[in-house]
Amino acid sequence: MGAAISGIVLAGGDSRRMGRDKRTAAVGDRPLLEIAVELVASVSDDVVVSCRRGNRPDMASLPRRSLELVFDERDGGPLAGMEAGLAAARHELVVVLPVDMPGLTAPMLTALVEAAQGRPAAQGAVFMVESAPQPFPGAYRRSILPIVSAQMDASALRIHDLLSRLNLVFVPVSLDMDVRRSFLNVNTPADLACANDES
Repeated sequence: MGAAISGIVLAGGDSRRMGRDKRTAAVGDRPLLEIAVELVASVSDDVVVSCRRGNRPDMASLPRRSLELVFDERDGGPLAGMEAGLAAARHELVVVLPVDMPGLTAPMLTALVEAAQGRPAAQGAVFMVESAPQPFPGAYRRSILPIVSAQMDASALRIHDLLSRLNLVFVPVSLDMDVRRSFLNVNTPADLACANDES
């Protein structure tokens, strides 16, 4: 795994609920940004970190192999990050994850990649949790970029609206997966404490 796969880490949030830059918040003594970059690098050979232009992260501690920082061209939350990241990605299949999901694992990302590769006509693969598709993590084809941009043009910024427009493979979570931990978003100090309790 890793050859001809790009990866995007969405790192442009403003961390209002956290009260500080969540990218530097540590889980198990490692910053969330470092965790996310190393995770996506485990399944890809081309890693892109997207963020807002005025909110550049500290990249000093990150692995340097094929790591590119790109800036969102317009406001729009995760959709804007996807737009910037997909435009910079070198490969057609792209794994996308947010900076704030430290419970994700390489096998989870691999399952999405394999599902997308197994259905070439599909535009990507996402997990289905309790009958609801989860946008992140996701393995998307770079060719969805015009759809993402058109949705941004229409100011339709909900990421679930994007999912409804795509032909996706829905991957069921495995029976042995701790869903709550795996899909935990670290948005608040309480979330961070929970992630550290389970790390």
